[in-house]
Amino acid sequence: MAEPSKKEGRPINKKQGSNECSVSPDHYLKKLHALNSLYYQRSDEEIEARTKFLDELKTALRTQPMSFVLWFLNNEGLQCLVDILANMDWETCESTIHTACIGCLKALMNNSVIIIEMAASSRVAISTRLQTEIFLIGQPEPNLPDKVLPLTSDVLKTFFYHFNSTKKSVPESLKTTVDELIIIWNKARIPTAFHPNVVLKLKTLVQEFKLIKKK
Repeated sequence: MAEPSKKEGRPINKKQGSNECSVSPDHYLKKLHALNSLYYQRSDEEIEARTKFLDELKTALRTQPMSFVLWFLNNEGLQCLVDILANMDWETCESTIHTACIGCLKALMNNSVIIIEMAASSRVAISTRLQTEIFLIGQPEPNLPDKVLPLTSDVLKTFFYHFNSTKKSVPESLKTTVDELIIIWNKARIPTAFHPNVVLKLKTLVQEFKLIKKK
């Protein structure tokens, strides 16, 4: 997708005087990817720098033209923000970095046009992923054939079978499905240390499935 012209937006920093060229969404996207990949030293300077960048992104998402925001979304900018949040440890979650990242998400959520755009695209993306993605926590042994690992769609079918056909509660259905998954994963030699995260992941997938089924 073509990146919007840098001349379309207003300058993020109004104190720049005559140097009023706006910053492209690609600039922010590259820096977001860097935040996910660079080692975090937790120094005061690093916290301040990351917070400042996210605050600037929040301002851009609120003040730049719609073409800027749509380009950011269509090139996985939202997913980058979500990944940053998901990868934060407890200490970072208590810092200003977390607050600034949430501010970026709120800037997107407060835009009704963006909400409609995201809802339409997310349903398609979620539906495709649920049909094709292997449901996995951890890493299997090398050279293990993919066919022995269940697809996410198969796991959801198992959950709804226990929930609808055997009339189990949601927690019981989650536990039964996860127990069946663990048997498969043990055969694939997937580390058992990852098993406590399975219920949470499956619960999230059930919510995503319900989302795409809503009219």
